[in-house]
Amino acid sequence: RMQELTNLKTAVFAYNSLTGEIPSWIGKLSKLEFLYLSNNQMKGSLPFSISSLEFLSVLALDDNLFTGSIDLAWELPRLEYMFVEDNGFVGNMPSSITHTSPLLVNLDVSNNKLFGGLPDDLFRLSHLEILDLHGNSYEGTIPSSIPEFNSKLNFMALHENALSNHIPSEIGYLTKLEHLDLAKNQLSGPIPTELSKLSALKSLFIGDNFFLPGPIPSFLYTFDNLKELSLKTTGRNETISEMISSLSNLVLLDLDNNKLSGPIPSQIGALSNLEFLLLNRNKLSQAVPSEIGNLNN
Repeated sequence: RMQELTNLKTAVFAYNSLTGEIPSWIGKLSKLEFLYLSNNQMKGSLPFSISSLEFLSVLALDDNLFTGSIDLAWELPRLEYMFVEDNGFVGNMPSSITHTSPLLVNLDVSNNKLFGGLPDDLFRLSHLEILDLHGNSYEGTIPSSIPEFNSKLNFMALHENALSNHIPSEIGYLTKLEHLDLAKNQLSGPIPTELSKLSALKSLFIGDNFFLPGPIPSFLYTFDNLKELSLKTTGRNETISEMISSLSNLVLLDLDNNKLSGPIPSQIGALSNLEFLLLNRNKLSQAVPSEIGNLNN
């Protein structure tokens, strides 16, 4: 029987049609390092014994029907990869995640029913590369305790939560970020100029928030790695700068539902990689420039 395999280090059952719950004897597999149950039809809550898996490095429970508290997952001291997205877990994050889960490299709890505030030391997880918390009910502020030399984090998705207040200026310390998505929250205040330090960004989504009205930040026109930019419903006004042509790698430009005025700059026609252009629900005037016809994608 499987519970007698006490030397087992790797258990991979992903992409099957497994049903039922995680068995209570899972904790007897005390040497287990890798547990993959992704993409099945399993349900129920985490058994208490799972907290006995002190050597567990990878916990992959994503794309199942699990419910109940997520709390036991934070009691795995050697956990590096936590994939529990697309379930029905509830609960909040520990108040000091650097003490409970100090080795995390990839944390994906997206599309669950998680709530509460984000721990102050979230960005002090020194190994963290991927942070995906989207599609939950997290609230409060984005933690400002961000080390000046955070050299690892390259993907951060916090969209579709209830985060509020300003984007902290310390976000500029996350200089390795290539993907930043803060859309569909309740963020307010100005769009911080410290975002200008995130020159490695390829995707920036900050739409559907409550920022102070203002023009498209000029620093965005210097992000020559940018492939996706969404400022939808952010109170942008004034004109679209001719400097838009410097964003030569853009595939998506979403400026929907703002108060942008003046002509559509003909320089948009030079964005040869552009596939999605959303300028609807603005106050743009004059004719659509013929150069737009150059956008073969």
